[in-house]
Amino acid sequence: MKWPISSIVGIILVPVSLIFILISYSFFPTFFSPLQNYMSDLGNYKYNPNGAIYFNIGTIAGGGLMIVFFVGLYLFYTKKKTNKRLLLILQIIGAFSGFTSIMAGAFSEDYWDMHIFWSVCMFVAGILTSLIGGFFLYRQANSIKIFAFFNILAAFLSIVFLFILSYGLIIFEWFIYLTSLINTVLTSLNYTHIYKEREK
Repeated sequence: MKWPISSIVGIILVPVSLIFILISYSFFPTFFSPLQNYMSDLGNYKYNPNGAIYFNIGTIAGGGLMIVFFVGLYLFYTKKKTNKRLLLILQIIGAFSGFTSIMAGAFSEDYWDMHIFWSVCMFVAGILTSLIGGFFLYRQANSIKIFAFFNILAAFLSIVFLFILSYGLIIFEWFIYLTSLINTVLTSLNYTHIYKEREK
């Protein structure tokens, strides 16, 4: 294959996520704004009775794709024990991150306590995967270093935004989401670059 499976899945993940969000948004019966509404409001059956199912399906599908993405990174195992261990840790935490996304979709805002629990787990796992993934990519000889650095930057932005979100500024949840989409694309392209350079 010209592209590793993880990169293909990573690129597919972005439009899949956006399409389900847009479909769910189109069914939202009242005014919806990133300034006033959390993203999960789209998946709330009370707020969005006809469109919530699409948001939740998208969240579950996205989590499944994330698991495939991280499992597929086995292609980048090397003989260096440190790199292999680091990548294995990334795969475990990354797959768990995908699982938390599935659970956050399965338990929508209607199941508030469970939804918050899995959403927090997803947020923390996302920060760890960005940090570890960025560090792993930065160590690779054929990596695009600025793309690797963006992983680390995305993690720190998420931490900063978390404190801002605690003050009720909802718009920053959307910034975190958009940053994660950009990071997914850049990371997928970086793995493709490493893969092609090794094939040479």
